[in-house]
Amino acid sequence: MSREEAAKGDLAAASAAFFCYILANSIAYSIFGRLLGEGAAAQMLSAVAAMGAAFLVLGRDGSLPVMPKNALQPAAACLLMLALLAPVQLLNRAALWLLGVLGISSPAASLALPGDAMGVALVATKSVLLPAILEELLFRGVLLGRLRRHGRGFAAVASALFFTLLHSSLAGLPGIFLLAVVFALVDMRCGSLLPSMLMHGLNNLLAILFANLPGGAAEAAGFAALPLSAAAVLALLALRPRLNKLPAPPEKGEGLSPALIFKSLPAMTFAVFAGILILRLCTLEVQP
Repeated sequence: MSREEAAKGDLAAASAAFFCYILANSIAYSIFGRLLGEGAAAQMLSAVAAMGAAFLVLGRDGSLPVMPKNALQPAAACLLMLALLAPVQLLNRAALWLLGVLGISSPAASLALPGDAMGVALVATKSVLLPAILEELLFRGVLLGRLRRHGRGFAAVASALFFTLLHSSLAGLPGIFLLAVVFALVDMRCGSLLPSMLMHGLNNLLAILFANLPGGAAEAAGFAALPLSAAAVLALLALRPRLNKLPAPPEKGEGLSPALIFKSLPAMTFAVFAGILILRLCTLEVQP
């Protein structure tokens, strides 16, 4: 089997795992929604069940360990996330403007915090802690682990495409794709999943905090992203000599061009349309 054929086979397996994740999440939510009612608890249990289904399809072959070998790498990853705030915000604003020109609406997801402490804890668990752990285990663990034998660039772009398809906000897709590529590259450079878990959790936490600021304060926080990103870049530059001394994990295989991903259209198309269909089904109200 040629390298290209092997890569297409792994893309097909990754597509099957992605499809099973969405299908299992939909089925589990319909069950837990009836038992527990619609809400954070049902969503969290459904995500855990879906993660198990993806593991059954692909296993953990090639997955990176969670813990890094150096404590400096997670700290640098958090700084990198702060450095990406301004570019991601710029991409999202550009996408929102383009959608407006085309007459396409892109409603933002509700990130409002409830008034009680238990509700805040549930939102934090559902929107910050759980995605940072489970989504990273799936996309930068299972899927990236299967694909990184074909090169870091190939694996980063492919896993980022699957991760982006999981999100429904059109205006946020460019920023999400950029973050997903960076998450994958950082994990492969560090040889562990903890950096992207911290980056993912920090990104979601900041999104919730910004969304719950009063109108004027929220706008000011948006403008504050630029100096905050600049400060983080300066801090990373100061850490760069120490980071460069850390050994990088070896490549698992000879790198393939990410362009090969788009030559495997049958598997990718199947995953995209099946995923969109099931996500639409997930938006239907659960009948008691």
